[in-house]
Amino acid sequence: MEKPTPLKVARIAQGYTQGEMAEKIGSYQGRYSRIELGRSDPDPDEAARIATVLNIPPGKLFSAPNRFDTDAVVEDILGLRLGERRS
Repeated sequence: MEKPTPLKVARIAQGYTQGEMAEKIGSYQGRYSRIELGRSDPDPDEAARIATVLNIPPGKLFSAPNRFDTDAVVEDILGLRLGERRS
């Protein structure tokens, strides 16, 4: 079983589905899924929109070495109230 990416952990912690995230960033679910899995890089505008929705700095989600280091975003995620959704 693969360790989830920080992006996936952050999305789930906020209570969003991939489809909801895609809609919020003006994309589609397949594209968002590839970004979340690390199979595709977001363009700078997408990265900024994702980070804004999740309220986590883009560098913690997309920059090496953090991109696949889930622990790098845990502190930010734990600062959110469980079940809280950002609008």
